[in-house]
Amino acid sequence: MTLNDWIAPPPLPAILSILIVLGFKYLSDRLCRLLFRGPREPLNAATSFVLAIALVASALQLVLVTWRMPVWPLRGVAWSLAALGLLELWLMCRARNLSPWKRFTSFLYEQPYLDRATALLLLGASICLVLLALSPPTDADSLDYHLGVPLDFLRRGDIYPRYDWFHARLIGSGEVLNMLGLAGGTDILGATLSAAGLFALVSTVISRLHAGRDRIFMASCLISCPFLLFLLPNQKPFLLPAVANTLALLMIAERFRTLDARSLFLAFGSCFFAMSCKYSFLLSGSMVLIMGMVAACRSRRFLVAAGMALLFYLVMIFPMEMQKFLFYGDPISPMLEGFRHHGDAALMRFAQYIRHYTMSTLPFPFCIIVPYSPGSMSSVLGLGVLACIVAFSHVRHSPVLIIAAFAAVTINYLAGARSAGYYLEPYTWLCVAAATIPWRTYKKIVYRLLMAQVAAMLLFAGFGAAKLFPGSLTAGLRDHVMRENADQYAAMRWLDDVLPRDAVVLSTLRSHALMPRPFVTKDIVTWTNWSSPYEAERTSSILKAEKFNTVVAEPFVAKELTDSMGVRCTAIPAASKQFLTATRNPWNRATGMNLAVYGMCFATEPGMASMKCRDSFPGR
Repeated sequence: MTLNDWIAPPPLPAILSILIVLGFKYLSDRLCRLLFRGPREPLNAATSFVLAIALVASALQLVLVTWRMPVWPLRGVAWSLAALGLLELWLMCRARNLSPWKRFTSFLYEQPYLDRATALLLLGASICLVLLALSPPTDADSLDYHLGVPLDFLRRGDIYPRYDWFHARLIGSGEVLNMLGLAGGTDILGATLSAAGLFALVSTVISRLHAGRDRIFMASCLISCPFLLFLLPNQKPFLLPAVANTLALLMIAERFRTLDARSLFLAFGSCFFAMSCKYSFLLSGSMVLIMGMVAACRSRRFLVAAGMALLFYLVMIFPMEMQKFLFYGDPISPMLEGFRHHGDAALMRFAQYIRHYTMSTLPFPFCIIVPYSPGSMSSVLGLGVLACIVAFSHVRHSPVLIIAAFAAVTINYLAGARSAGYYLEPYTWLCVAAATIPWRTYKKIVYRLLMAQVAAMLLFAGFGAAKLFPGSLTAGLRDHVMRENADQYAAMRWLDDVLPRDAVVLSTLRSHALMPRPFVTKDIVTWTNWSSPYEAERTSSILKAEKFNTVVAEPFVAKELTDSMGVRCTAIPAASKQFLTATRNPWNRATGMNLAVYGMCFATEPGMASMKCRDSFPGR
């Protein structure tokens, strides 16, 4: 069963995602009322929302690593959350609270013409970003491991080690939430939660600002960030944990000398949730945690903070680290592979690639500000980075935010990180600090530049929404959108027609969530040095243990691969086809890909082929 077989018919995936998010809101409202009496502060409500998601994800993760998780229990949790979302929707309709809209309209009338126009552009861009989040997944990373690994575990009903699939070692709490969505019938829960987290953060930050122009400045920094064009349509657990760390740091900074146990509970819970989602958040989350411990010392609650940190580590991070240690011998595999005796060289190369990954050829910091080509427009943070200079020039206004941001930037830079994603959190922290600084010449210039970026963001997000969102409306439109924009979707549909039912495929394709047969991934093939006899023998033994009997690849790649492994491939008549690479960005020129299907002949001795050769397609 491929991804399309697991999800409900459109438009139900989008509706289910919205209802599950509302279900989390219902739980967070009850959690906030339990912790805080009286009127709810926006910061408390937003952090409670993140913590409600974190507690559900950690509970599911704990069950997954200690007990087999069939589909139906997960499906029951997803549908229960959707039912709570219906209840929350009914409560919202019954309240008929129109005050937010009235406050927004009155706010607009109070602003000068240019500020009013910017606010309207921000509203339009926000709507387009929401539509992008509700669109079908089309990017390579989502269709590879953010959805592919949870789907693989659901097929089996259990989590298990994948020695061939290096990206499977990177999963965390975010993929557990994606698994919850898939079991419930939707493949866009991760993106919907990210959008909800983004706007919870925006509403929280602007509630702390009093001047109308400061609010528009802050919203422009966040919503016009070009990197959102990449993050919001994806199921990558990146934006939500970044929001979690930011809310935690805001709570610590705002209550630095009066940090009580309830605030510590929310802040540390959000921080550890972020660290449980992705390895890169271990560095930034550590900065938030250190600031929290310093604030706890100032508030004379160090022992309480230390106890909560230990509790959240044991609940949110330790189970998955223990599982990875039992599977791979490394709790944060593959990052510690170099410290192991006789470590896997292929894994070490993969870890180095992740650590130093970048999409730009420009030097730092230009590589995170301006795109090196039109096709890389969504891989940078944009002109809002200039607002960070405003924050650095007035450290006394927000010392906690600025010190944490400076430390995070320094550590990431020294570690060799050059991708814009590693700097999204310090970027957000510095923008929050810059919004509170008095209006002087430089801040006014940055604000004018941000106005232009907001207008450009509306155009790009609107184009993306018009291109992708129709796929969430009907099954026919979904198929059309996926064929035009989803990575390798057309090739996978073709393979479903030509592959036999008993095929086990070794493929150079990445979109494993769409693969119609059991598969062996290309990760181990890509990072193996085939000129090394030890590495070649080790990789070949792993691949042959998977008992693959079919290769799907470009002809020259298939020959090179099979020659290295000591097996012979036999071309299958009428099983080759030319495909254009699907792309969402019109500036990324589509390239051709010639795929062919090969049967396998395994060698019993060096230079000898076995008599049993897969040169036809039995079972078709």
